[in-house]
Amino acid sequence: QDSQPSPAAQAAAAQTVAAMLGVTAVPPPVAMFLTETWAQVLARAHALGTRGEQWRDAVDVMNELIASVKPGIDPAERVLPGMLKKLQAGMDAVALDAGKRKAVLDMLMVHHREILLGPARPMAA
Repeated sequence: QDSQPSPAAQAAAAQTVAAMLGVTAVPPPVAMFLTETWAQVLARAHALGTRGEQWRDAVDVMNELIASVKPGIDPAERVLPGMLKKLQAGMDAVALDAGKRKAVLDMLMVHHREILLGPARPMAA
């Protein structure tokens, strides 16, 4: 399905992302990913109906991503492998360029590592 979502679906998706970002602080690269890429995933899901499984799944993944970059969450509560698979499936659905996909995943890895281990320190020579 290569057709673009309707303007109404795009607006609803953007509004959903904006509403979530309005109540939860996330690192700027995560906010950019949600507004630029994940909103496209939401818009495609919205086209199928907001009561459908794809819409719920896309919103759930967004919520999981936001929770995953919050400091202070018990590492045992983080479900990174499953969330990352869902993010990749969403990026597949909107045909995200491989370079952008790698940048997103690399950025998430850095944030998750900092949350779990603390900020990276330069190695002493």
